[in-house]
Amino acid sequence: MMVNDFHISPKMEIYSCMVDLYSRAGMLDKAMALINKMPFPAGAIVWRTLLAASRVHRNVELGKLAAENLISLQPHDSAAYVLLSNLYAATGDWQERAKVRKLMDVRKVKKEIGYSWIEVKNKTYSFMAGDVSHPLSDSIYMKLEELSGRLKDAGYQPDTNYVLHDVEDEHKEAILSR
Repeated sequence: MMVNDFHISPKMEIYSCMVDLYSRAGMLDKAMALINKMPFPAGAIVWRTLLAASRVHRNVELGKLAAENLISLQPHDSAAYVLLSNLYAATGDWQERAKVRKLMDVRKVKKEIGYSWIEVKNKTYSFMAGDVSHPLSDSIYMKLEELSGRLKDAGYQPDTNYVLHDVEDEHKEAILSR
């Protein structure tokens, strides 16, 4: 349609968006069919999108395929390894998860620490999980504990599937709230 009606050839980003849309709708077969029909080889963004969707829908076979392609394109990008590891964790395959983590060690692939930013009154603040560098971190974490308790009282159950599998559930929840 884009080519015929508007004389526009879709680029990698459009294909990635379509793969994402199909994946969000649970249509992983259509997403893969689209990838196979692309007029050029799928790039890292397309494979990363499919890998993330495979984790959400717990499709190990498709996730492995996406990870293999992504790793062949970007062997030192931690995203493929982490997403595949999380897919194995979500499906309870701790042996395969451990193999992926070991492969990261062998290849010296490191997961970058995730930071968040917020701007308040034209000043930008950055922080990461477990960060205690703020002078009020003790009171901040006390408030977070209070809020976590209120959330649990209201029926909230944190998803602990992706937190260390050899840790008790209560400790997993503490890790998630930091």
